[in-house]
Amino acid sequence: MKLICSFAPVLFATLLLPLAPFFLTHALAQAPAESASPRVGGPGGAGGEAHSPVQKQMGIIQRDYRKLTRQYADPAQKSSSLDLVAEMQKSAETAKGLTPSGADKKSDAEKSKYLDTYKKDLDALLKEIGTLKDAIDAGEKEKAKAELDKIGQLKSSSHKELGVKMGGGQKPSASPAAAAASPQS
Repeated sequence: MKLICSFAPVLFATLLLPLAPFFLTHALAQAPAESASPRVGGPGGAGGEAHSPVQKQMGIIQRDYRKLTRQYADPAQKSSSLDLVAEMQKSAETAKGLTPSGADKKSDAEKSKYLDTYKKDLDALLKEIGTLKDAIDAGEKEKAKAELDKIGQLKSSSHKELGVKMGGGQKPSASPAAAAASPQS
């Protein structure tokens, strides 16, 4: 028994390692098929939904916002920070031209009001992004921090106003019982 245990690593190396390329090739051949499926989960993708074009643009804005919060104050990353701000602005402008999925579920009058609110909030975001760009460009760290805070607050208030979950997607309609139980402000 001792003899077999001492040769186990050698047996493993001589018998199983030659098969490793087969297993690796098989695993790699399966990977593209799995990654080609639409992305689910994460912001707005729960429940098997793919990301809408608006969710994609908002995801870019959120990703860049997070990066900026970590690097805006570093003078060595000023160029990178300005690139992130430019990408946020481009995504916000693109999103403004798109129709959010929440609007499709509304009646004509509600849809019009929803879209007006959506565009008003994006205009406010674009204004704050412009001010953020100016602050970073001028090296005004405190002003840049204040603008990042305003953008975060704008996200929260806009999502609440439009009924968007913070993770993306629409909030489910509250039942009449839940609406009656909630306190009125």
